[in-house]
Amino acid sequence: MPKRPYDLAIVGNGVAASATLIALGRQRGARIAVVAPARTPPKIVVGEQLSTAAVRLLDELGLLASFRAQGHVETHASFASWGQPGLAQRSAIGDPRGAGWSLDRARFDRWLQEEAQARCDAEWIADTVVDFEHRRNDGLRLELRNGSPVDARFVVDASGRAAVLARRLTARKQVDRLIAIVGSFDPVDPGVRPTAGTMIEAMPAGWLYSALLPEGRFVVAWFGDADLLDGASSDRSAVWREHVEASRHTRERIRSAGYSLHTPAPSSLRRADASTAWCHALAGSGWAAVGDAAAAFDPLSSHGLATSLWSGARVARELPRGWKGELAGLAVYDETFASGVALYLRQRRQIYAAEGRFADEPFWRRRRAAIDTGMTAAR
Repeated sequence: MPKRPYDLAIVGNGVAASATLIALGRQRGARIAVVAPARTPPKIVVGEQLSTAAVRLLDELGLLASFRAQGHVETHASFASWGQPGLAQRSAIGDPRGAGWSLDRARFDRWLQEEAQARCDAEWIADTVVDFEHRRNDGLRLELRNGSPVDARFVVDASGRAAVLARRLTARKQVDRLIAIVGSFDPVDPGVRPTAGTMIEAMPAGWLYSALLPEGRFVVAWFGDADLLDGASSDRSAVWREHVEASRHTRERIRSAGYSLHTPAPSSLRRADASTAWCHALAGSGWAAVGDAAAAFDPLSSHGLATSLWSGARVARELPRGWKGELAGLAVYDETFASGVALYLRQRRQIYAAEGRFADEPFWRRRRAAIDTGMTAAR
């Protein structure tokens, strides 16, 4: 006798997927599956910072005490050379929003997955979705690489920027070609303890991000548009070193913090997509998208982890009704997310416009343009 369809299938096992499962909790009598590869490539992190908004969401999920025990670095200051050549500092002391955190991202993701497995009864299917189709009685049939289908009354796409289902169920808009080239350092001088906190430095062709990580590691990421790299984009090492060496504050931070600019080998420098993109609809009959599968933001915004946690938790509230075909709550989620994307785009434009020194450079001109989201609500 064939098994009845899963009530819910979640595609992906990142932060948004874990948040969905944690917020959903145990559902009596429900069949839930998580479909994701057994081994995923090492995550290329282009911003290790957990914002104060994300910290509040962890608290709402009942995870804050457990998170604090994971050994991440609490940060009470951030620095920026943005709009002026000097370095401005913002202190979290006295800020009602509190401090942020610099993460060991691999540790953070593993911890969140373990919390999800402990709090929600789900079957974990180690495979990759290669295709899907609508089933006759609603829901979707997921075709897996191993040839076995998974039938589900409702599917949550938490597959990250790949958006393996959502980009085929609705239009997806990408508005820039921002990439990150990321390098990390191990301490050269263990007697030097650099200041915990993030630093952003604007430059003519993009910007640099740096942060102290747990165990004394240090990350530096260059952000620029892929098509403006004059054919050098395939040489990650040359691009990264060119901009770091041309910087003022980032280069000095590396030196004064006891690191060597020449420590990262070319093979350890990784390139990652950091563009702004979103789906025009984020939910519909039998499906919803969360996290980067729904919308991926410029890392300058620090919205990525908070959005993944919020969207997963918000969709989880509607899933028991969603897999029964009741979509009113998901339509509200779609509308709320669409408003958030519109606000983000306005803020993005304002933040980039605040850097006027390089206003005539192509990278900065592009980001002063207004953008129409083109999003539609799920009905």
